[in-house]
Amino acid sequence: MISLLLEDLSNARPGDETNVALEDVELVVKNMARLHARWWESDRLAHLDWIFSSEDPERATKSGQTYRASWAKIGNGIGSEFPAGVSEMAGRLGTHFEEVMRPLGEAPVTLIHGDCRVYNLFFRDNGQRTEVVTIDWQTPSISRGAAELAYFLIFCLSVEKRRKHEKSLLRLYLNGLKAEGVDDYSYERLVEDYRRGMFRFLVIGVNMLANVDFDNEAGRAVIDVALPRLAGLTDLDCGALIPD
Repeated sequence: MISLLLEDLSNARPGDETNVALEDVELVVKNMARLHARWWESDRLAHLDWIFSSEDPERATKSGQTYRASWAKIGNGIGSEFPAGVSEMAGRLGTHFEEVMRPLGEAPVTLIHGDCRVYNLFFRDNGQRTEVVTIDWQTPSISRGAAELAYFLIFCLSVEKRRKHEKSLLRLYLNGLKAEGVDDYSYERLVEDYRRGMFRFLVIGVNMLANVDFDNEAGRAVIDVALPRLAGLTDLDCGALIPD
C-alpha cells in the first residue's frame, strides 16, 4: 500500500536562495537541531533499512566509484576553476573516499533530510512564531547531523556571509541539540564532523558538474554560483582529514 501525505502550504512563503535572510538561516538551524536531536542515536534508526547510510560498505563503495568517475571526467577541465587548493583536495579525496566518508555513518548518527537547501523550505507564521516546513524528502539518510549542517550553510550562504556567521551558527546548532537532551556532544566534535561534512558538498558538486553542459547559460550559472563556495573546504582545512 502506498500512502500520500499532502499539506496546504499556500499560506507559507517559499525560501529564496538568491537572498536568504540570516534570520531564516537561524530558524532552519534551530529546526534542524530539533530534528536531529529527536533521532539522535535512536533505536528506531535500525528499522529504517531502506534509507541510505554512510556506514553501508556496499553503498559507500558505489558512491566512491561514482565520485572517482566524475572527477576523472572534469578534473583536468573545470577542476582548474575550483578555488585554490580545492582541486588538489578533490583528487586526493577520490583516492581515500571510503576512508574519509565512512565516519559520517558512524555513531553518533541521526536522521537527516539529505538535501536541505532553501529551495526545499517554506516559512509559515503560525501567529506566535515562524515555523520551518521542509519538503522533498527523496534522499533521507542516516548520518552525523553536522554533515547536513555543513551542506546547508555552504549551499545557502555566500562565502563572505558564511565566514562571518559560521561559528555563531555552529554554536546555535549545538545549543539546539543540548536543549533537546543531547548533552554528550562537544563543540570540538561538532567542528570536526562539520569539516568532514563539507566533503558532501564537494562530492555532490563534482557528480553534478560531470553532467552539466558548460556551453549554455545554465551550466555556467552553476559554475559561477557553486564553485566559489567550495572555498569552505580550504577555510576549514578539510584536506587535513584526508590521509597522506
